[in-house]
Amino acid sequence: MVQARLRTVAYGKSINHWTTLMNLLREIIRISAALVVTMLHCLPTSCAVAQADTLRQTVRGTVSDDVTSAPLPGITVRVVGSDSITRGAYTDGKGRFRVQKLPVGRYVITAQGVGREPVRIDNVLVSAGKETVLNIVMSETFIAASEVTVMSSRDEDVMITNSDMAVVSARAFNVEDTKRYAGALGDPSRMAANFAGVVGANDSRNDIVVRGNSPAGMLWQVEGMNIPNPNHFGATGTTGGPVSMLNFNVL
Repeated sequence: MVQARLRTVAYGKSINHWTTLMNLLREIIRISAALVVTMLHCLPTSCAVAQADTLRQTVRGTVSDDVTSAPLPGITVRVVGSDSITRGAYTDGKGRFRVQKLPVGRYVITAQGVGREPVRIDNVLVSAGKETVLNIVMSETFIAASEVTVMSSRDEDVMITNSDMAVVSARAFNVEDTKRYAGALGDPSRMAANFAGVVGANDSRNDIVVRGNSPAGMLWQVEGMNIPNPNHFGATGTTGGPVSMLNFNVL
């Protein structure tokens, strides 16, 4: 009977041991299943986030005038995303622009240019399926300004001649100019032969022909006083001679 009791106690202990072990296995299986379900729920979200970070697309288009539909070069196009990072481009000679490698999402696109009204386009969707193409139309801007008064003093302008009759195609020069031109020899007449439309008669005399007119029609003035012929050894009725009296050393 003592042996029977010992067997019964040993058998009862073994049953309790297996029961505890089975309960522990059930708990491990339950926790593992919960972890698998949690990972399955998180997997689509993480994949979507990773996919959103890797997918990029291009925004391109043209900028034109609202009246003539002519392309507008040099327009600044900015693309602002939710991350507040600004990306941009300039339009080329045909008014085209392209902003590449933009993460998919929604953006605010602005266009600005000199003499043009700014344009703003909100909620532009950039998707992974295809490029986003925009046709931006801009109008001219007008600025109302006060009047502008331009004043000039004839006495202070060194490039204006001292003859009131020379209102068209007149050119002034000073004493220093006679030293800079080749072949002038200090002679204002020979120096003027270097101007456009003016030619000299020959090297021995300083007669000049202005736009095909006769040298005899030249009128020389010094401080408003008419001089028939400002040259030494000048012939009667001519305005030129071999040596000028108006040498820059005299002036």
